[in-house]
Amino acid sequence: MSLRHFAAPRLRHSLLVTSLLLAGSFSAHAAEEMLRKAVGKGAYEMAYSQQENALWVATSQSRSLDKGGVVYRLDPATLDVTQIIHNDLKPFGATINHATGTLWFGNTVDSTVTAIDAKTGAVKGRLVLDERQRSETVRPLQPRELAVNEQTNTVYITGLGKESVIWVVDGATLKLKTTITGTGAMATGLAIDPQAKRLYTTNADGELLTIDSESNTIASRKKLQDDGKAHFYLNLSLDTAGHRAFITDSKQPEVLVVDTRDGKVLEKNRRAGVAGGAV
Repeated sequence: MSLRHFAAPRLRHSLLVTSLLLAGSFSAHAAEEMLRKAVGKGAYEMAYSQQENALWVATSQSRSLDKGGVVYRLDPATLDVTQIIHNDLKPFGATINHATGTLWFGNTVDSTVTAIDAKTGAVKGRLVLDERQRSETVRPLQPRELAVNEQTNTVYITGLGKESVIWVVDGATLKLKTTITGTGAMATGLAIDPQAKRLYTTNADGELLTIDSESNTIASRKKLQDDGKAHFYLNLSLDTAGHRAFITDSKQPEVLVVDTRDGKVLEKNRRAGVAGGAV
C-alpha cells in the first residue's frame, strides 16, 4: 500500500479524512482541520485519485441484512457523495490503477476480486481467486490487501489463511498469472515499489517479506522483533525514496519504521496509538 491508497479498517459509520493530507501536505495546521461525515455502514478501505478528484470508499454494509455492498465515490474536499456503486459482492480491500482508470476491490468473504471502471462505475470483470467451497474442514483463502504495478498492469492480492499466498493477476485480462506461496500465517499487509521491482508483505508470524516482483519469488524474510511479545503486523506503507516501510502492529499500539534494504527496525512510534492496524 502506498501513501496514496488509504486504509480505513472498521470505520463503520463515519469517514475521517484531512483534505490537505489527500493533497499530500502533512502540516500541523491540516491535522486540526478535519472533516467527518457519515458515509455508510461497514466502511473498510479507500482509494484516492487526484486525476479524477475522487475518493472511493468500500463498504460491506450489514453482514446479516445486506447481501452485497456499496462503493461510494466522494468529493475529497467536502466528502459529499457524488456516486453510489452497488455491488452484489461485499467490497473490502481497495486500490486503483491510475494508468488504466480501474478500481480494484477485494471481495473477502467470496474469495474474489472485482475490477470497476473509475469513471462510469461499471463492473469491468471479476475473478474468483479460491474456488474451494467452505466447509468444516476447508477454509478458502480470503483476499485482503491489494497493490497495483501500473507499469505492468499487474494486480497483487494477499490471500489470508494459516498458509497465506499472494495472487498475481493480469489487470488487462483478469487472468491469474501465478500464485506466490509460503508468505506465512495471515499475511495481510502489501505494498509495492515498482522501480525497485520489490513487493513487500507482513504477517502474523511477525515477519516482513521482500518479494522479487519480476520472478515472483521470496527474496528475503525478516522477523522484525524478538522481544517475547505477540506481534501481528497488519498494514504497511512505503517511503520508496527513503527506503523505509511504515508498519502497524495489531497486537501492540505502535508503528514500526523499517529499512526495506535489510529489515532493520529504525524506530518504534508508540505515540501513534494505532492498535488495530490502520495506516
